[in-house]
Amino acid sequence: MLDWKRKDGSELNKHPSPTRHKMFEEYTSVIGEHQGRSRQLWRKVLYEDQGVPDNYVDSSFLREMQKNLFVRSYNYWSVVLSTGCITQQINTVIIFVMCFIYLQEKLLTSYLLNSISAVLLLLGYAFTVLTNCSACDIKALIIFCTAAFVLSPVLMSLTETISTDTIYAMTAIMLLAHLISYDYELHASTDGVISFNAGIFATVCLASRLPNLLLGYSLIILSAFVFGMLPNMRRELRSHFFPYLDIIMTVVHFVCALALVCSKSFTVAILLFCGFFFIMFICPHLLVRLQPLKNNLHGPWDEAVVVES
Repeated sequence: MLDWKRKDGSELNKHPSPTRHKMFEEYTSVIGEHQGRSRQLWRKVLYEDQGVPDNYVDSSFLREMQKNLFVRSYNYWSVVLSTGCITQQINTVIIFVMCFIYLQEKLLTSYLLNSISAVLLLLGYAFTVLTNCSACDIKALIIFCTAAFVLSPVLMSLTETISTDTIYAMTAIMLLAHLISYDYELHASTDGVISFNAGIFATVCLASRLPNLLLGYSLIILSAFVFGMLPNMRRELRSHFFPYLDIIMTVVHFVCALALVCSKSFTVAILLFCGFFFIMFICPHLLVRLQPLKNNLHGPWDEAVVVES
């Protein structure tokens, strides 16, 4: 049996005091409780006390992490074909602006433009009847043309007191807003009210700078086809004959816009060609190359999403 002695030779008290004994029991109980809680499986719930802070997570929390869960893989040429709807609308706006320039410089008469607009509107109506789509509402079209003819003096006088530079700046902003708010989807989810109104507003601004009312009326009628009927017709054709007819429409739009611009400025035509080359070929290449570099993390920290059945 061991004898417990101090350094001076006196014997130690073999029986601990009650205070020390109580402290030892409390310490062992705390250790036992902590070990029991650590053996419990931690759950991601806040409605019960698990003996840990609310912001505590264990190693199982990151097991649910997923990487690039919804990343799509694109084919280069399919993306190139998809840029057709963008370039077509940009070319449409360019053709419309060039028609205004031709009218202003008297290179295009109102009778010729009205004849072209009438033919295009009739073709649009025939297309509507044959395909049974809603690209052209003949009743709404007649109302619009009549209202535009009656209100042409008022529309052209609305911006007479505004300087020409301001008019052109407002037109550029509205046409840019038209392109931004345009619905480029194959099956449009919106009716394009903002895009159409921006185009009409730009038309009113440009019509106020034409020499006479008949030219202004001709430009307004052309805008009804360009901003109202033509987008729906292209979308309907694209849904039935994609991608073959869509390629033809892209080439026709581009050639017409490039020819009209080239007749006024060869330098601008070169810049236009480079811009469309960048949109149609460089941008899809960048998208395909950069898509695998995505690093989206999904896990239990994401907000819950309610999926409607």
